[in-house]
Amino acid sequence: MVYNKKLTHLLNRMTGYNQQTYKIMPLNTDTVSAGKIISVRLPMNALVDLSQFGFFFTISTTGTHTRLPNNLSSFIQRYEVMAGGQTICQGFNDYGTGRIIKNLIDTPFCKLKTRACMNHESVSGDTDDFGNSITSIAEGSTIKLKYYIDDLLGLFELKKVLDTGLLPEITIKFTMAQNNVLVGAGTGDHTWTMEDVHFLCTTVGVDGAYEKLMEHKIKTDKTVEIPFKQYYSISQRHVNSTRFSVSSQSVDRIFTVLRDSNYSTLGTKVDLPSAAHHKSPIKHICKYNNFESGNHALFKHQYTINNILYPQFQAERPENYYLVKQATMNEMNEIVDLNDFQKHQYVMPVTLCATRDIDSIDGFDSRNTASICEFNTVNLVSFEADGTTLKNPQPVYDSFVFIETTSSLIIGAGKALEVRL
Repeated sequence: MVYNKKLTHLLNRMTGYNQQTYKIMPLNTDTVSAGKIISVRLPMNALVDLSQFGFFFTISTTGTHTRLPNNLSSFIQRYEVMAGGQTICQGFNDYGTGRIIKNLIDTPFCKLKTRACMNHESVSGDTDDFGNSITSIAEGSTIKLKYYIDDLLGLFELKKVLDTGLLPEITIKFTMAQNNVLVGAGTGDHTWTMEDVHFLCTTVGVDGAYEKLMEHKIKTDKTVEIPFKQYYSISQRHVNSTRFSVSSQSVDRIFTVLRDSNYSTLGTKVDLPSAAHHKSPIKHICKYNNFESGNHALFKHQYTINNILYPQFQAERPENYYLVKQATMNEMNEIVDLNDFQKHQYVMPVTLCATRDIDSIDGFDSRNTASICEFNTVNLVSFEADGTTLKNPQPVYDSFVFIETTSSLIIGAGKALEVRL
């Protein structure tokens, strides 16, 4: 039936809807430190809005002048989602690095300002923005700061609610990162501890029509298919080239960053050039999250996937910024300063999907091919402060390849479950 436009406002009504948020405690412990695992179970027989899932905690540190990393997702090494013992989201190593890459590419700058309130987006310096000393309130073992993480990747990016009544019991397991994600100076052990860990989960309720619709769909179509993002990562020493492979029904985007090979050793904060101009709430970052492009104006990169070049030329730094904008899911992203981008936020993407929509399966299908991929660079060298003298010795770089794919959660009658990668 086609309605006159003047009558469509009569259709904008939903009856029997309600929304509620619950506090969920971990299954094993509410205190966690480096390398430990913490698990949580989602509500059963509920319509769960995973995009509203929050990870809450208080955190304290030890060590001289210890600072938290920019973006607290760095404290998560990997996470996995399991339903009845079957893995749905298998997770990937170095989750925090992948989350920061996604932030830089896909998050609107206005959201960065909001998230900075509770997610510690900038490593604190010795003074605040007004020049006041913060030495007396530096993060340390005597002060417990309260934060939360609410922008998890993968299944948590779903734009629709998940009916847990159709699935076996869902458990999420977080493996925490090591102490080297901190920023520290001086001697002594630099460690972190989370306490009072809990989670907030939002569920929605509608009238009985929803259950009838789902029952009819499963009876008619036999299954319900839910597309969701799945990620993989590869980290290795980069000497002009990094080789990797991936098998998926939809390879959507690939991102690569380069870090100095000692990135995983504890170090002091890195100042962003834009800090002096107050362009961004991020003033300092930790060495662990410093993505470089050497210090050479003629640095270039290019991907090869099954002997096809992406792009069809070796991209220099200005051209790569165009590729970043092309890969961006929104009209805006977090990159607001060219110097920041070239020296500390240099992400090199390749886009293989049509729409970049979370609900669409329109990327490169690599399941029936060898899918040999290669990331190549030229002129990856670094200069001293004068801009003309080569550093001696030259820094050695490690590459981190972050692969975004779309998987499908296939749900059938009787809580039958299949994950199509």
